[in-house]
Amino acid sequence: MPSTTRTQRAAFAAGLIAGGVAVVLLVGAVRGWQYGPAEPLRAGAGLSLPERLPFGPGERLVYEFGWSGLPAAMLSVSLDASEDAADQLAIEYEMSTTPVVERLYRLESSGRTLLDRATLRSLSAESVTRKRDKEEATSIRFGADGGEVTIRKRRDGRVKHKSFGLGAARDAPAAFLLLRAAIEAGKGPVRLAVLSGESTYAVGVEQVARGQVEVAAGSFPAAEYELDIRKVADEGEPVREPERRYRKVRVWVAEEGRVPLRMQSEAAYGQVYAELVHCRPGRPD
Repeated sequence: MPSTTRTQRAAFAAGLIAGGVAVVLLVGAVRGWQYGPAEPLRAGAGLSLPERLPFGPGERLVYEFGWSGLPAAMLSVSLDASEDAADQLAIEYEMSTTPVVERLYRLESSGRTLLDRATLRSLSAESVTRKRDKEEATSIRFGADGGEVTIRKRRDGRVKHKSFGLGAARDAPAAFLLLRAAIEAGKGPVRLAVLSGESTYAVGVEQVARGQVEVAAGSFPAAEYELDIRKVADEGEPVREPERRYRKVRVWVAEEGRVPLRMQSEAAYGQVYAELVHCRPGRPD
């Protein structure tokens, strides 16, 4: 039986996960990373999609999130064709804390993002998050060129609207798919603008190694990446210092299907991780 202290820290890890499922998937700090002021910050600038995507409708991935070996939450991510339009994809996720952690910190989150099938650009996103006894519903609409975003939040019966321009045409789930599709092994570091919450982040991704990786779902040949995230200031440039909540983030991605196998990051106490426990391949185009 886990100790109370370990359970409390696992609850803390679940709180970190609440900061955004994709935060654990997409953020971190790479030593020596430099951002030049002339570099483009448009979402996916410099990235081109392959003729054949490595994933497709019908895919379902299940991850265990936790802190220093103690499970804190389970996440299910699925990709399918949109029921509304043939040229759209839908990525859906559901996440909830484990029964042990739920005694101290109850967290449930679910969401759905619609994407343009040809560009993997976000079109709209809906999500509901429950923390303890509080519930927040969020609706996001992306402009045609990704330059403007409208966010509608409802909490405790109150509704808040916010519209603003930004250099990101993708929320985190869409960026998750874009990186899987576009990053090529052996190529130099890439940079991506991602919307998380009501802020834009500049995310850097760089391959550092390759090898065999074992996770609960099996053993796979994979590439290892380091990630860097910096919040984008109002003037459109990334801030100097990396995000402090997560440090030394690494992600292992399977060569076949480009499925993220394991993600880990140093946190205030120990290490936050996510590991693939189940994979159902989809039908690549």
